[in-house]
Amino acid sequence: MLIRNEICENLKTKFQEELQATILLDDILTYDISHAPFVVIKQNDTNITSPTSDSWKHTLGLECEIIAKSKANSDTLLESLLKSLESFKGVKNITGINVEKVQVASSEAFSVRLEFEILYFTPSYRA
Repeated sequence: MLIRNEICENLKTKFQEELQATILLDDILTYDISHAPFVVIKQNDTNITSPTSDSWKHTLGLECEIIAKSKANSDTLLESLLKSLESFKGVKNITGINVEKVQVASSEAFSVRLEFEILYFTPSYRA
């Protein structure tokens, strides 16, 4: 399994243990708002650099979108999600938080998108 997929699976497992929500990975299915709240983990870009001759530095861009029926519920989940990320291994850099009201199957919902990066290193083929 690719390390970036393994990181997403580990995040999903951690969130399932600590959050009161349905956790999904890269899910583009139609959501049934009656089963809200949801947390959807999506991979963005991965940048790879070579800071030394014996390792590769990977910057994995991730997005966690919280979809909830109420603003209060989405705010509570965001706080819980941030606490979970604090104890998750790996260097994290939060790059943005976006809040908006959305329509899910003609029902109003609140969406909070947390964008962040996780850094990890792998051995270089030159080592």
